[in-house]
Amino acid sequence: MAHRSVKVQEVSSEDAEEFSYYKKPPKEILRDIEQLNFSNNEKIIEIKHIKMILSPHVYPSDRFRTTNFLLESLEPFLKDARVCDMGCGLGVVGLYAIVKGAKKVVQADINAFAVDNAKRNRNLHKSTDKKR
Repeated sequence: MAHRSVKVQEVSSEDAEEFSYYKKPPKEILRDIEQLNFSNNEKIIEIKHIKMILSPHVYPSDRFRTTNFLLESLEPFLKDARVCDMGCGLGVVGLYAIVKGAKKVVQADINAFAVDNAKRNRNLHKSTDKKR
């Protein structure tokens, strides 16, 4: 197995503000998610040229720079990889991994709405269970 490394770089104070969000209590985070989603209706979003369904009560990954940063950082490691997408939300990391050649993706989330949303996006893109 080839050795893989991760480049670590300093985060600017402007970028660090975005991470302070995760210090909030869970109830505040859920309330914020509802406000960020702006709707109790489903909508179609696009991240890295992948169209997905975003259901109510699911973290809106399209609204944050960190999603694109994470996907770009992972891309070189995805070919033939096995990926565990914990806290999968609507499933963007898993779908992106499949598109970029991952052999297997396992997704999990504590939010039942998110699990359902990720399954619907998997079906939308017709990913087989062999790759999930």
